Amino acid sequence: MRYIFAITIVLLIGSCKNEKHTDDRTKLESSKGINDGVDNNNAYNSDKNFKNFKFNNISYRANKKTQKIGNIYYTATELPLEYYIKKNLKITNLDSLRMLLDDMRNERVIEFEFQEESKKDLLDKEFTMLEYKKSVEYMAFKIKKDFFAITSKNDTISCSGVLFERNYKIAPYKKVLVFFKNIEDKERIKIVYSDVIFGNGIIKFNLKNN
Repeated sequence: MRYIFAITIVLLIGSCKNEKHTDDRTKLESSKGINDGVDNNNAYNSDKNFKNFKFNNISYRANKKTQKIGNIYYTATELPLEYYIKKNLKITNLDSLRMLLDDMRNERVIEFEFQEESKKDLLDKEFTMLEYKKSVEYMAFKIKKDFFAITSKNDTISCSGVLFERNYKIAPYKKVLVFFKNIEDKERIKIVYSDVIFGNGIIKFNLKNN
């Protein structure tokens, strides 16, 4: 009887240790995510180099790169043009879509996200040394000059425009759409970002490899 009782105690201790180890590993794995499940564009991460978007039950795979500098995550994602046209320009008519895809075949749209690791608002004075209104103005206009692209042929392409997507503190990240023209449709690109607003220097995102 004592032998059976001792075995039961050992098994219970072992079970508790296994449960603790599993809980610890779950906490560790959950802490590795950058922005899992927090995306108002119905996007989700497939792996560290790709991001999948959905629109009207159609999936689009996008090339993505993320870097962490200090306490900020920077993510550059090259949006599929068809997805961008449908989602942002609200064009779904097949003929109009084809015409616009042809017109934009040498353009690129980069979704660029900034997120502080503890999900603080990055436009607060704590991070930018600017008043909040000035930080918003920088993201909406002046940040354009901080981006350029380098093609596979080593051509340097200036940013042709930006669109700052205001989320009014609903989401924990800041997002800018960055536009480039005159890049051949089969060229893969590297995005170079000079981080003036947060002071983290030059950051490169190699989107050349699928």
